[in-house]
Amino acid sequence: MNGLDSFFGADAAEGASSPDKVREYKARMARNQQLMAAAQKQEQKQKKDESKLVAILLKFIHANKRSDVTLLITRCLEQNIPAVFILAIILLGNEEIQEETGIKLQLVGGEELGVNEWQELEDKEMKGALVVFERNHAFPLKIRMTIDLWGKNIFEAASPIPERILKTVVEYNEDPRALLQAKEVVTQLTAFILRDYLAEFNFSQTYENLKSFADFFMKGVLKRVKDQIEGQRQLGKGE
Repeated sequence: MNGLDSFFGADAAEGASSPDKVREYKARMARNQQLMAAAQKQEQKQKKDESKLVAILLKFIHANKRSDVTLLITRCLEQNIPAVFILAIILLGNEEIQEETGIKLQLVGGEELGVNEWQELEDKEMKGALVVFERNHAFPLKIRMTIDLWGKNIFEAASPIPERILKTVVEYNEDPRALLQAKEVVTQLTAFILRDYLAEFNFSQTYENLKSFADFFMKGVLKRVKDQIEGQRQLGKGE
């Protein structure tokens, strides 16, 4: 059965196809071709954008003096973790990366916010992740704001490519019901970036605290990504 036969059905194929059905078939084929062309164009654009982001990462690797951070970035790239996600992680405290990407981790007018106003804006999951540090430090409001914006930007980087994030960032687990856990290389990189940022303000933290934060935070990001995919599937079923 050829394409026309399968579209019109066997009965219609045995006789003359109506002009209306022929036109409908041709219109559908034309729409499909347009969609395929648009998808190919988008894929080419994404590859081009990805190449630019990888170039920014390589430039950062060559200029950065912290071998532990550069090694982790290299390993992330080797595991095909999207460059946009890696960049979102290393934005914190790295002004040159913020300049390259055009993303500033600062809240316009944030200096004018009081503690009560900020508590209404602060991401609940980030607030929960920061609890691990409160035994030793109560971070100034400006630092909390910056870290919160950092976390939101990481999710925003993951949101357009949720399937790819779950495929490359998540540690494999045979149990499909298990909570999503980020790969060790991702949580280590997150912990080290936060370590370096806090060190700029003379806040030192143990690796255990930093890693606990990174594990908790990344679980939240991955849960949101998974929920986003499931929500999109539900919307698709309803159409």
